[in-house]
Amino acid sequence: MSRLPRAPDNYDPGSFNQLIADLERAASNSAGSAARNFAATNSTKRRSFDSSTVTLAELAQVVATLIDDLSDSE
Repeated sequence: MSRLPRAPDNYDPGSFNQLIADLERAASNSAGSAARNFAATNSTKRRSFDSSTVTLAELAQVVATLIDDLSDSE
């Protein structure tokens, strides 16, 4: 795993502002933004399932809940 460089003793505020802008741009491309491209209809909130007996309909409800949560997170 690569490590971030150490902070310099003196820094240029312009570089710091550019870093903030880059981080904000990356955050705007997060899973929440991707989730906005999907919409679930006729779904019921479901946050758990028994992995040994789950049905496709139950998994679909969990996925719909996840998409809804992610799209509301930003």
